[in-house]
Order: sequence, then structure tokens, then C-alpha cells
Amino acid sequence: MALDYDTPLPPLSITPWQRVTAQAPIQDATLHGAVSAFNQPQDFVVEAVQVKVDIDHQRVQDLAIELISPSGTRSVIMSPRTGMVGQSISNRVAGFEQQLLLSNHFYGESSQGRWQLVVRDTNRDESSWIAQPAEGERITVRQANNTQDGVLKSWDIRFFGHEG
Repeated sequence: MALDYDTPLPPLSITPWQRVTAQAPIQDATLHGAVSAFNQPQDFVVEAVQVKVDIDHQRVQDLAIELISPSGTRSVIMSPRTGMVGQSISNRVAGFEQQLLLSNHFYGESSQGRWQLVVRDTNRDESSWIAQPAEGERITVRQANNTQDGVLKSWDIRFFGHEG
């Protein structure tokens, strides 16, 4: 069927980045999390959504980040404990600065309406992982739980899509 398809795709539209200032606390180990919303006035068919986050947090590998569309579709755009170990190696790292994330989970939905970003801290215990920087050498890295709540400072969002 692809060999005989001759209808061109509609032109791709990419919206400019939109900044949302949140300053929302991320409480330690709760389901509530920090919630922030953005209202997208344009209506077109979504192909992908990009998000950049600015977060202060003492242990970023505890964080789960979820984006929710106006129709209620949920996309986990960052799962906790997914190898974000740079912070464990360097204590100069204290969160995310313009961390870029992308989801195609909203493919075919309308862009128009209220989009929500939810950031949850998922762990109240000590965290540990094993690193193997050289063959045969294994290091166990332990990290105490964060002593203070994190903050979702701000986030940016943009949409890739086409006219419906």
C-alpha cells in the first residue's frame, strides 16, 4: 500500500517553545506530586510533544514525570530509577536544567486545551546501585534519601503536528 500512496502529508507545524513558571513543591515520596498546567490555544493534530524541565531536587533518580493531554491521555515521559546516575557521581548536580524529553504517545490527538505536567518523588528510602567503571571492578554507590522537598521551577512545551 505504501508503494502506491500518492497523497502528500500535510505540512509539519512546530510551535514555538512556551514557558510555564511553576515553582511547585515536589514532596518526598507522595502520589500527589507537583502539578503545573499549560493551556494550548492552537488546534491541530499532534504528532509529538517536547518538554524541557527545570527541577531542583537532591536525588533526580527518584523522580517520575508524567504529561497529561486535554483528552486525559497520560504519558510517563521519565520513569524513576532509569539510569540518571550523574547526580550520584557528582554532588554538584542538583536536579535538571532544561532537560529535554519527548513523547509520541499523543499521536493523532488535538493539541488544543489544558496540558498538565506532574512530577512525583517516588522513593523515601536509601538508594543504591552498582557501577562497573572497569572490567572486574564493581562499586556500590549508596545515596541517602533527599532531606528536603524538590521544586518544579519551570517547564517549556512545544508541539509537532499538522492541520487536521
